[in-house]
Amino acid sequence: MKTEIFREGSLSQATYQNAAAFIQTHSKSDPDSVLFRLLADCSAQSGEEIKKKLFFLRHGFAEPLCLSSENAAFLNRALQKLAGGEPVQYILGKTDFFGREFLVKEKVLIPRFDTEILVEAALSLLPPNGCFADLCCGSGCIGITLLAERPDVSGFFADISPAALELTKANAGRFSVTNRAEIEQVDIRLASLPKKFDLILSNPPYIPSEELPLLSEEVRKEPVLALDGGTDGLDFYRAIVCNYKQNLSPGGKFAFECGAGQAKQVAEFLDKNGFSSFRIFSDAGGIERVVTAEKV
Repeated sequence: MKTEIFREGSLSQATYQNAAAFIQTHSKSDPDSVLFRLLADCSAQSGEEIKKKLFFLRHGFAEPLCLSSENAAFLNRALQKLAGGEPVQYILGKTDFFGREFLVKEKVLIPRFDTEILVEAALSLLPPNGCFADLCCGSGCIGITLLAERPDVSGFFADISPAALELTKANAGRFSVTNRAEIEQVDIRLASLPKKFDLILSNPPYIPSEELPLLSEEVRKEPVLALDGGTDGLDFYRAIVCNYKQNLSPGGKFAFECGAGQAKQVAEFLDKNGFSSFRIFSDAGGIERVVTAEKV
C-alpha cells in the first residue's frame, strides 16, 4: 500500500495535553483507524481542538505518522475545511443521533443531541399503532428514529427543501423504515393536510432573524432556511398550530423543540388555541427545550 506522511499544514502550536490524553488510549499500530475515529469523536468540539489533536498525532511520536495516500489527501482537505469553519459532520457525511448513525450533508440541518429530548417525549405520546407527522423534517432523524424504535407506528415527513427530502429518503432506507414513511415537499406555512395524526411534532427554524449574524461560524454554514424563525423566532410555531391543529385526531398532541427562552411563549400560544395538558422538558443545560400539549 502506498503511504505518505500526513502534513497537517500551518497549525497553532498551543498546548496538546488534551490530545496526549486521547492518543494514550488508542493504539499506534493502526494510524488510519485512530485518525478517523479521532475526527469523528471530535464532532462536538471546535475545529481548533481537532487540529490540536491531529497536530499531536503528527508530532507526538518519534517516527512520522504515515497514512494511505487517499486518507492523507482526505485529512488534508478536511483540515482546510475545518479551518474555514465547516462542521465536521458535513466533512464526514454522518453524525450520531439516538444511538444511530445518520447521513448528513450540506444544505440540511445537522441533528443535535438536544433534539433527542423531543424524540423521548414523542415516544411517550404515541399510542399503539399511531400515526405522526414530522414537520420541517430536515434529515428525518426525528421521525425515522420514532419508526425505528416503534415498529407499530407510521409517519408523514414534510419539508420545503428538496435536499432535506432527499436525505430523509436516504436515511429511511438506511434503517429499513421506508414502507412506513410518507415523504412529501410541503411549505408548512401555507398549507394543511387532508389527513389526521395522533401526534404532530417539529423542530422548526427558531432563531430570530436579527440573531443569525451572531451565530458561530460553523452554524452559519448550515442552511438559513432551517434556522431563520422570523422576527421573534416564533413564525413556524404559529403557522404549524394554526394550519395543522385540525389535522390532529381527538386527543391528539403537538410536540415542539424550542430555542432558549421560547418554551413558555409557545405554550401560551397553544393555550390560546385551545390546547391543554402542557408539559415542558429541559435539556442537560437547564434550557426549557421541548413543549407538548393535547388537543381538547
